[in-house]
Amino acid sequence: MVIRTLTIALVFAAAVAALPAVPPAAADGSSVFIPPNHDRENRTGEHYDTVVANYTRRCVSLDSQFTRLRATMASSTLLQQAAALHDQGVAHCNGGARLQGIDELSAAIRQIGGIPRVEL
Repeated sequence: MVIRTLTIALVFAAAVAALPAVPPAAADGSSVFIPPNHDRENRTGEHYDTVVANYTRRCVSLDSQFTRLRATMASSTLLQQAAALHDQGVAHCNGGARLQGIDELSAAIRQIGGIPRVEL
């Protein structure tokens, strides 16, 4: 057991000795390492872009959910009112007011008895 502990200690000491020497920090703090951030220019999407893309995807998803649900129903006044709300939601989604469009599309689906789903 003592030999094993001694062996582990020697291996650890050899590994530490193999590490490159780190110069002592200057008194003015100028030797603090700050890694370069090269990927800042190369990022493909910022948070805003991702959120807007998710809103667009949600608009398309709710539109297709309503269309599929409407295809299974017979024509009625309730369906016509929901279709008008659906058209208004699609117009808002296409016009840039995606959050309002999402709310209206979800309400149209609920109005005809469906449950709006989040599809990925």
